[in-house]
Amino acid sequence: SSIGHRLNPGTVHEKGEFAVVGSRTVFAAADQSVMFPSGRELWATNGSAAWRIADIVPGEGSSNPRDFVYLNNGAFFTAGAENARALWYTDGHNAWKVQDGVW
Repeated sequence: SSIGHRLNPGTVHEKGEFAVVGSRTVFAAADQSVMFPSGRELWATNGSAAWRIADIVPGEGSSNPRDFVYLNNGAFFTAGAENARALWYTDGHNAWKVQDGVW
């Protein structure tokens, strides 16, 4: 058996709220499942499955990834607590912090 996630991506209506990286799309969503609740974090999908790439603000806190910009087979984005946002990079598999304090 598999454990399902109840993702809530919110309303994706602005440029920069997702990016296509190779065969994956990366985006922000909150997992509202009973077993794995989380705030808005970085997720990916290949069209048939979705998984969380990083829990940047652990637990039920939200890092609110946004401002996605595709570059060099990956995407740069900002994420973190509102008073401590940082620049991040993802290749669709993993995520790395590039620079602290961008906003």
